[in-house]
Amino acid sequence: MKMRYLNRTIFVVLVIASQMFGSTCSSQNSTQSRESTLLARAEKAASNDNLASIRGLEPKALGDADSLAERQGRRLTLHLKSGTTRVYEDSPECQLPEKESKCQMYVLIAHVNSLHLFVLAKLYYESAEYLLVDDATGGETSLRSFPKFSPSGRYALVLLVNDEQVGFAVQIWRREGHGFILDWSGSPHVEGFYTSYALEHWFKEDSIALLAENRFEPPKPNAITHFELHHVADGWEVVEAR
Repeated sequence: MKMRYLNRTIFVVLVIASQMFGSTCSSQNSTQSRESTLLARAEKAASNDNLASIRGLEPKALGDADSLAERQGRRLTLHLKSGTTRVYEDSPECQLPEKESKCQMYVLIAHVNSLHLFVLAKLYYESAEYLLVDDATGGETSLRSFPKFSPSGRYALVLLVNDEQVGFAVQIWRREGHGFILDWSGSPHVEGFYTSYALEHWFKEDSIALLAENRFEPPKPNAITHFELHHVADGWEVVEAR
C-alpha cells in the first residue's frame, strides 16, 4: 500500500514538473518568436532604406510584454537590469520641419531578452546606424548596417553595400563582455562597379553561407558568386561554396 502511494506521489510530481517545464519552454519560444518578428521587420525596412518604416517599428517594440523601455516625448529610456537607466534623446531639430536635415532620432527596434540586448536605430536625415545596447550595463556598440545574429547571438554579421566609409564589405562582430568588437572584416569577390552581399543561411555558429552579386557595364551580365565564411583557429577564412 505504501509503495503504491509512493509511486502515485512520484507520478504526480513528475506530471507537475513536466507541465511547469512545458509552460516555461512555451513562454521562451513565444518570447523568441516575438523578438524574431520585430528584428525581421526592422531588417526588411533597413534593406529598403525605408526610414519611415523603421520609425514606425517602435510602438510594437515598446508594447512588447518583455520590453524594459519607455518613451516620453523626445526621451527614450532603457531600464537596465542592473537597476540603472540609459536615456537616448532625439535632437530638438526633429520637431522643426524646417530643420529636419539636422534631426538625430533614436528608435527602439526590439528588446531582445534572449540575447540580453536592446537594438536601436539612430536615424539621421537620409541614413541610419544601429546600436546594440547591453541590457544589464548599457554597454553600447555602433554598427553601420542592420545586424544579423548567429544562432547563439555570440556573433553579429554586418553587410555593407556602397558604404560611404567602408565601401563594399562583410563584417563579423563578436560579443565581448558587455559589448561587441570587430572580429573580421573583408571584401570577398568584389568586382565590377557595384557589389551587394546577402546572407543565405547561418545554421552553425562557425559557418556562414553568403553570396556576392556583381554588376558590370553592359553588355556584360551580372554575376553571382556563392561563398562561405568558416571560423578556424586563427580567425575567419573565405571558402568557396561546396
